[in-house]
Parts: sequence; structure tokens; C-alpha cells
Amino acid sequence: MTPEEQNQYSSLRALLEENKLIIADTNERVKKMENYIKIGFFFRIAWILVLLVLPVIVYFLVSSFVGGTSATLDNDKESLQQTEDNLREVLDIYRGQ
Repeated sequence: MTPEEQNQYSSLRALLEENKLIIADTNERVKKMENYIKIGFFFRIAWILVLLVLPVIVYFLVSSFVGGTSATLDNDKESLQQTEDNLREVLDIYRGQ
């Protein structure tokens, strides 16, 4: 082998080694990106579930405290007093008392 061919061979070998390192780094970054995409997907699903389920839970909790009197409100004093008492209980629970 002539010195020129040997020089080309060694430069080609150095380029291949550099390419190998770049490919390994790229593969590592792609794997990290895939993991971030998976984590983001699960957080997105959890966030959507929170936005859809939380209002329903709050509605049922508040409606159980109110006792359904809002649907059958009469103008009698007892019904209004019961609703007021239920709302006070909700406020006390909310305030932590």
C-alpha cells in the first residue's frame, strides 16, 4: 500500500469512527425523545380525565349536600331553612371547620 492510500484509509477510518459516535449520540437522543413523548401522552390523558371527571364529582358532592332541594324549592320557610343549613355545612367543610 502506498503512503497516499494509507493516508486515505486512515482518514476514512477516522471518519467512520466519528460517524459511529454521532450515530450512537443520535440514537440516545431519539430514545429520550420517545420517552418524553410517552410521558407527555400519559399526562395529557390524565389531564383530560381530570377536566372531564372532576366537575362531575364536584357536582355530585355538592348536590348531595344540598339534598336535592333546589329542584323542589317551595316558598315555604322550612325548605329555605334546610337549603341554607345545607349550604352552611358545605361552606364549613370548605373552610375546614
